[in-house]
Amino acid sequence: MEYILSFRSCIFSIGCFFMSIFSKLSNIITRRKSYYGLWQSQGLRTDATWDGKDFLSAYEISLYTNRALTKRAEKVGQTKFILKNSREEIVQKHKILDLLYKPNNLFSGVEFWKLYQLYKDTTGAAFLLKIMQTPGIFEEKIPTELHLLLPDNTKVVMNESGTEIAKFEYYKFSGGMYEYQPEEVLYSHHPNLRSPMQRQSILTAGRAAISLETQVRSYQDSILRNGGRVEDLFKVKGERLSKEQLEHLKDTYKEQHAEAKRAGLPLFIPAESMEYIQMGLKPAELAYLETKGTTLDDICILTGVPKTILGLTSGETFANADAAIRVFLQETIKPLNDDLCEKLNEFLVPKELELTYEDLTPEDKENKRKDMETADRVHALTINEQRAMIGFEPIKGGDSIVVPFNLVPFDGQENKPAPAKSKQADEFKHPLRDYEFRRKYEKKELAKDDRNEARFVRILNGYFNGQRDRLIDKLQPVKDYRRKDLLDDSFNMQIEVRFAFDKIRPLMEALLIEAGMDALELIGSDYEFNVGADALIFLDGKAQAYADSINATTFSKLKEEFVASLDANETRPELIKRIKNTYENIKTSRAATIARTEVHGITEYGKFNGYKQAGTPIKIWVAVMDSQTRDSHAALDGEERPIDTPFSNGLMMPGDNRGPAEEVINCRCKI
Repeated sequence: MEYILSFRSCIFSIGCFFMSIFSKLSNIITRRKSYYGLWQSQGLRTDATWDGKDFLSAYEISLYTNRALTKRAEKVGQTKFILKNSREEIVQKHKILDLLYKPNNLFSGVEFWKLYQLYKDTTGAAFLLKIMQTPGIFEEKIPTELHLLLPDNTKVVMNESGTEIAKFEYYKFSGGMYEYQPEEVLYSHHPNLRSPMQRQSILTAGRAAISLETQVRSYQDSILRNGGRVEDLFKVKGERLSKEQLEHLKDTYKEQHAEAKRAGLPLFIPAESMEYIQMGLKPAELAYLETKGTTLDDICILTGVPKTILGLTSGETFANADAAIRVFLQETIKPLNDDLCEKLNEFLVPKELELTYEDLTPEDKENKRKDMETADRVHALTINEQRAMIGFEPIKGGDSIVVPFNLVPFDGQENKPAPAKSKQADEFKHPLRDYEFRRKYEKKELAKDDRNEARFVRILNGYFNGQRDRLIDKLQPVKDYRRKDLLDDSFNMQIEVRFAFDKIRPLMEALLIEAGMDALELIGSDYEFNVGADALIFLDGKAQAYADSINATTFSKLKEEFVASLDANETRPELIKRIKNTYENIKTSRAATIARTEVHGITEYGKFNGYKQAGTPIKIWVAVMDSQTRDSHAALDGEERPIDTPFSNGLMMPGDNRGPAEEVINCRCKI
């Protein structure tokens, strides 16, 4: 009997031991289910009681939600931190910067801050743990590592009054728990309005939209996989079928044609004979397509991410897409970066330093250009201020405001500039009065023109090559390349004109400045040449007219080739060959002529302004005395006129852009 009792006691002890193990395993599993928010969810609930697991599941299975939150997080991850000292000087090297760009051995800075923002947006909070090392006597108290705690494993414990954080509890997967003090963990969260110290996911207001999207996708997938249809019926005409016959008909159809278990069956209505009737749109056409567009709009509003950023560019113009990117960076990403830097300054950065970041919001060039034009009209900026606005280096003597001579102030007194070194025309010894000097001058200037024309042609050909490649690239994905409006869809005139303007405008200004300085040197003036407001307006108008003209002509020639290709029923490679030949002809036949005319007009205008700034009272026409020169221009050689008086052919200078084409095109004369 004693052995039996002993055996029973042993069995009981073993049972208790295993019960204890099962109890501990049960507690671990329960705790993991409670705090481990990364478990896969079978679906999203449609009620308003979502928890962390639901929001994480929304990020995992909702396409639009995943894409939008990822875009927000990627931009935050790309933040370029800047550290400044108390004197507002940028600190190039510091342990704080090293820590921000490499928080730990597991993640780079880009990955770490991307994950930080994903946690905060998805679950409503990010918990940043800093690992400290005991510093030496003279060492700064700077963390050696930063780590992110899983939000759904972390609990915020408030003090008894609920006014401060007492501690953070972090529940391990193995069943244990760590406790951290408030100064060890940065708690960054989206406050819940009902309880500000508690977190709230930014997806909270979009629960219905996200649930609808995932359910419709799941339903659509189920129907397509099972081959079912729910929108049709069979109407039976003639004698009314009995209940048994109707059920037999349904079972037969289901067995032979409808394999879907949950997608539904067509409706059967007993009548004289049977006919098939489509009652409505398929789910893919009705629920899926309509819900898809509506849900996307909701997610964009919820996250502040424009459709363009998500890669949906249909219906978007270049200007709209550019504006959307600028608004996204300024209105969505900038506040996130502001918040991140503010929290890191409080939690991590020593008081004598301040953390900020490089603002990546692109400049609104159109508004900047309008502001500059307005400032020019009211003469509010110096030459160097104007040059700085368009990205050019300052020049000597450019720190003064240049105004027209005919402006007078409100008091009625004439606002005269400082007197220049001017002399009466009959006293002024202009070097170009000498015939032999004019011949040497013309050769020297022609050599300069050749060099400048070569510079212009290189830029012009580079632009044409880029335009050709852009056009061909747009033709590659086009299926119907025989459409009459194909060129209109592939050649964006507005964008191409802007590209041309941006390419050629800097060179035009450089040519004008060089010519103005040459004129001052010829006269022997000590003044520095200044590009005034009138000259800048001239350059803008010249560049704009040039950009409009070459693109209109190019488009016209391409149109002829596209029509010819369409009429000949050519293949895509044959059309592309026509495009390449067109651009080769443009570069060989038109580029040199365009360059000569543009360079000549700009340089002569620059010389004219240089003479005026030096106070030169006269100007002299210098013709190139060879067989290519117009007879009327050769007859003008040596003609002298007051600086503001036209020559006898009506031009203020050779290449005058206000003169008729027959007097300007291919002209090589000088002043």
